[in-house]
Amino acid sequence: MSKINRALYGPSMSEVIFGATLSVALGVVIGIAYLVFKPVVTVKEIPKDAPVDAVYYIPGSRSGVNTSMLNSKRKIFASGVSLTITEDELNAFARMEKPPAPTKPKLAPGAKDTAPVQAEFYTVDTPNFRIRAGEMQVVVPVKVAFFGLVERDVLVQTSGPFVKRGEGIAYDPAKLWIGSCPAGRLPGVTGLVIRKFLLAKPLPEDIAAAWAKLSDAAIVGTSLKLMMAAPAAP
Repeated sequence: MSKINRALYGPSMSEVIFGATLSVALGVVIGIAYLVFKPVVTVKEIPKDAPVDAVYYIPGSRSGVNTSMLNSKRKIFASGVSLTITEDELNAFARMEKPPAPTKPKLAPGAKDTAPVQAEFYTVDTPNFRIRAGEMQVVVPVKVAFFGLVERDVLVQTSGPFVKRGEGIAYDPAKLWIGSCPAGRLPGVTGLVIRKFLLAKPLPEDIAAAWAKLSDAAIVGTSLKLMMAAPAAP
């Protein structure tokens, strides 16, 4: 009987609603994917005639930093002393902490490499920091691979201040773009991005231990001021 009704009267109202909903959902997914993989233009400053819907990336400064001085600052911070770190130093530290590329073991002459190839859906590169207008911008380059055949580069851009959260200090990005997609408007995405990309590599133990002792973090000009809690009176 249902086949006869469908032949006579066409699809039911529930089928029409389901089809329309599926079409809308598919359109949204395609639209988001288009924006995610839409290229982001790297510039030194935003053009005055920039289109309203254009997304730009302004890298943070990477001027030469004295490595010994940076290591000295790290020891000072790890010892529980307040200090100020510049944008250049943050980027230098990020490059120092980048792990070396994995190397394949040498094979004997004539031997074949039988190790299985482990394809990763995405890989995270070294973050870039930029500090301006009371906010810190953290940008993470991500390489996305489709079934090991096609690779696309995507920039994950976040921007925001530092806030007190619980008993600690946390970075609180108020703005988020994945490629050219304003992903911060999507519910639950910001927290996921922080876990998967910004915290893809945990902080070194000495830095993490010192960070837990912070009483506040303030952005001053192009620097980040890290303030330790005052020691308790004897």
